[in-house]
Amino acid sequence: MFGLVEREMNGRCYIEIVPNRKSKTLLKIIFDRVEEGTTIISDSWSSYEKLKDLNFNHLKQSNGYLRIHIKSFIDEFMWRQTVARDRVAAFNQIIQEIAVFYPADSLKNSVKRKALEIEKASYENPIPSKIASTAVSNVLEKPKGQDKIQCHLCKAVGKMKFVENDWGLKIHKSRCHKDKNVKGKK
Repeated sequence: MFGLVEREMNGRCYIEIVPNRKSKTLLKIIFDRVEEGTTIISDSWSSYEKLKDLNFNHLKQSNGYLRIHIKSFIDEFMWRQTVARDRVAAFNQIIQEIAVFYPADSLKNSVKRKALEIEKASYENPIPSKIASTAVSNVLEKPKGQDKIQCHLCKAVGKMKFVENDWGLKIHKSRCHKDKNVKGKK
């Protein structure tokens, strides 16, 4: 199970059942669901190491919770965020949910049950966007040590200038290659 929570008073939440916790799986979800440039606060799980390459700010925070407890914490948090914020509402909602899954007359609720099964299937087998799949594959397939981008204008005049990312390349070009008609001019 993987979840995202926006840290604001009325923050949005997203949760998904995932087949594994590998970078390829988690980064695609983040790429699809989180706005580029957002600061992401996570634990120090290695799957998040490439967040900066996907144009996210990343802060690592360690917590004292055992990993086995996290799923139940997320379940309860998501349920309270989306369903019931106080005890009376929570109790009433639990009774309603029990009535849906254990109806007195099973034929009467078969349509609702089928709808819930279809909804559950969509959460269990989500499909990331093609853009997310491409962006994450490009980041994860870069060999170690080739994370930097070489300026092709400098390379054309025999110089070796490397930058961290596309934004760094843009800044470098604006500072060092102002006259675009003359390659390599400083």
